[in-house]
Amino acid sequence: MIATARPTLRWHSAWAKTLPIAALAVGVLLARPFLPAWGFMWVLAVATFQSVKWLTLVQYVERARTVSLRLSVAYLCGWPGMDAKAFLSRKPAKLSRLEWYSAIAKLVFGGVLLWGVARLAMPLSPLAAGWIGMAGLLFMMHFGFFHLLSLSWREAGFDARPLMNAPILANSVSDFWSRRWNMAFRDAAYQLVFRPLSSRVGGVVAALAVFGVSGIVHDLVISLPAGAGFGLPTLYFAIQAVGFLCERRHPSLRTSWPGRCLAIVIVLGPLPLLFHTPFVNAVVLPMLTAFGAL
Repeated sequence: MIATARPTLRWHSAWAKTLPIAALAVGVLLARPFLPAWGFMWVLAVATFQSVKWLTLVQYVERARTVSLRLSVAYLCGWPGMDAKAFLSRKPAKLSRLEWYSAIAKLVFGGVLLWGVARLAMPLSPLAAGWIGMAGLLFMMHFGFFHLLSLSWREAGFDARPLMNAPILANSVSDFWSRRWNMAFRDAAYQLVFRPLSSRVGGVVAALAVFGVSGIVHDLVISLPAGAGFGLPTLYFAIQAVGFLCERRHPSLRTSWPGRCLAIVIVLGPLPLLFHTPFVNAVVLPMLTAFGAL
């Protein structure tokens, strides 16, 4: 009997890093004329997400040397997290029924917002209906479905932490962005932006660069499909950077109620800059209509 090794991936050339990303970019450009604005947003978001995810996998392979093809596909296509090292390392986990129920409840709550409350709000205020619909999608995907996916992978023995870590408990702007909100984006930004820069220019400048990159990425995915509002998402993340600098200058703002109040003001106050009105009107409302929510 001849022993056969599992297929493994080894990437050492620039082609391995850039070719899939270039292919995704070309695919987005070719698809653009055939898509509504909201469809273009989804295609652009998925292409951007998968490009960044590919880079995190390549970076892991460069350090670990080999990884099975099966696990690579699972990481790229079956899990939205961006920490390849954690996911590709087995880690037994004890899961509670309460966590399963919590994930299901958030999924259902998002569905109620999307297909119930948004419809009721539409005659009163289309803008409000758009925001409610976005909140519903957020709860369904990031808080609900992705949490269920995390539970499923952890039950199978993978280290797949939930992407949302109780953001309502954040006690500062820094805590919100670094430990609470969308850990997939945080992990990717840390690996691809913060860590390479911090050793050269220091942690503060590297953190500011992360906020800058975040603004550009969100402008790409939000303002470009809307065809308007360019620069507003970047301005939103510039305000987050200001909040981060204020906390560094005044350490008391990173703890207890002062920190929480500042986080609420900085994170929630300028949200209309991030999800600006042109985006809601040109992208969100047509998308909700197509989804049968309005």
